Amino acid sequence: TLFRSRDKLETVIKIAPGSAPTMLPAAEAAYRLGGRLTHRDGALVDWGDTADWASWLVEIPAAGDYEILIHQAHAGPETGTYEVLLAGQVLPAAVVATGAEFKGFILGTVAVPAPGIYKVFLRPRKLPASGPLFQVRGLALKEG
Repeated sequence: TLFRSRDKLETVIKIAPGSAPTMLPAAEAAYRLGGRLTHRDGALVDWGDTADWASWLVEIPAAGDYEILIHQAHAGPETGTYEVLLAGQVLPAAVVATGAEFKGFILGTVAVPAPGIYKVFLRPRKLPASGPLFQVRGLALKEG
């Protein structure tokens, strides 16, 4: 299923039932235009403004709890915070310093009230004093 968003067709990513995570890759994200945030080398990079955001359309197969994971890297000495929004719920999180290496982290669980198509948002809350917030290869959702 495709949706049009700001001159871009957005693909709906079907979340697989069961315990295996479904990836929401950076390449499939819609993101804020007009700033420095961009997609490069398989990641969303140059998060430098609290107005930045990325989003994915997902099809949730059933009501229930869904765990959200992030695959991120941050090489700077200072970190910031961000949040993920799904089904009217907000998961606040802190960037983890990983050096140049991308690592996966569990952010938490969201209760989805009904099956259907939802938009998952990723956005900064507090930026580091210098340098970008982080680099993101994507999010993942899994039932459970």
